[in-house]
Amino acid sequence: MQLSENKNKVLVKTLTLLNYRNYINQSFSFDDKINLIIGKNGHGKTNLLEAINLVCKFKPFKKTNFDELINFEKNETRLKAELLNNSNLNEINIQLLKGRKIIKLNNKILYRTARYSTLNKLVTFLPSDIDLIKGQASVRRNYIDQMITGVDPEHMADSKNYYQILKQRNALLAKSPNSSAMLEIWDEKLSEPAERIVFRRMKFIKKISPIINKYYEKISATNSKVDMVYKSTIDITPNF
Repeated sequence: MQLSENKNKVLVKTLTLLNYRNYINQSFSFDDKINLIIGKNGHGKTNLLEAINLVCKFKPFKKTNFDELINFEKNETRLKAELLNNSNLNEINIQLLKGRKIIKLNNKILYRTARYSTLNKLVTFLPSDIDLIKGQASVRRNYIDQMITGVDPEHMADSKNYYQILKQRNALLAKSPNSSAMLEIWDEKLSEPAERIVFRRMKFIKKISPIINKYYEKISATNSKVDMVYKSTIDITPNF
């Protein structure tokens, strides 16, 4: 797992929206430095940011059904963007229909977007992000998992496998609460991806801690330090 502060710079050069929420046919070009999006309430500022997130990460930044992104008077929506990743110019095309989506990278259909979602790194800050501090531990775990997937796509595969096994295990427990032998088998299966997931989380926290401390000192204008520690119920001895 490799982390860098500014090695993979991504620039959204252009974005065209067709029947996307309140945008019927609108094109945007962006500066390579700072862009300010200004408008009255309800005019689509958040929708534009959501569209940028969609062409970069192939999903909305909020828990939104893809069908909700289509203008309510239309049957489909299209997004087209030019993204400059270092010196590589990539074209992203997304077509959303009711219950179906087609995503293309440089005119080639992506059947599995997970391996390409790390191509264009994007960070969003939303009002709901306060839940990372005040919310449940599951919110923090999910956020960490998303960041890890950005540098290690295998983490997503382990996470999906873990929750699939957990669902099957819990179904067995609800159906046959006294099946201890079968439960042990499922617990053993569960432990394999769980150990890898926790190990990556611990490794990730260790790697980003110095970076967070660096910027915290600049923001706070003090010599205060921020300590980040990942606590897990799984007994793992770090080896990194």
